[in-house]
Amino acid sequence: MMKQGQPCLCHSAIYHNSFFANPEGRSFQCFIPMPFKKGARIQITNESGKRLSHIFYDINFDKITVWNNDYLYFHSYWNRDTATTLAKDFELLPAVKGKGRFLGVNIGVNTNPVYKDHWWGEGEVGTAWEQGVFYNDYAGCLLANKDTAGWAFCRYHVPDPIYFKSGCSITLQQIGATAKKK
Repeated sequence: MMKQGQPCLCHSAIYHNSFFANPEGRSFQCFIPMPFKKGARIQITNESGKRLSHIFYDINFDKITVWNNDYLYFHSYWNRDTATTLAKDFELLPAVKGKGRFLGVNIGVNTNPVYKDHWWGEGEVGTAWEQGVFYNDYAGCLLANKDTAGWAFCRYHVPDPIYFKSGCSITLQQIGATAKKK
């Protein structure tokens, strides 16, 4: 089990939360309902630079005979930005239109080495000052490593749902350290 302040190698860490699990430390599971009316597309991309000879997957679904117009479609957004702009909010979810529910977010941060070991975030991003390794059903930080300047954390809005009627956008404040090398 991970301890506070201990860096996590996520590919070998056993963990679970309300939406995802890595029960054996070598597989990943997702428990988010994803209704679709006419079709769905699942896309897997290998960005590792290694040739993979095998991939295993299992998709469970229930076929429904009557569509309920109150069902919400599942939408996800993935973005990588390697050169964010200081003082410009980072878009976790660009503006979407319509009604829905924001389930939550997974965030990865690699800090710029020019800021040395100064904390990059603010209290609402972490657990007050800086952020250590932890996880529970609705929030977690599986990677908190000052040596590599990398953090990976999540927050899911299950007990405190965020519903929207006409649209939604989610941003993260860009904050930098004051001790930048010259």
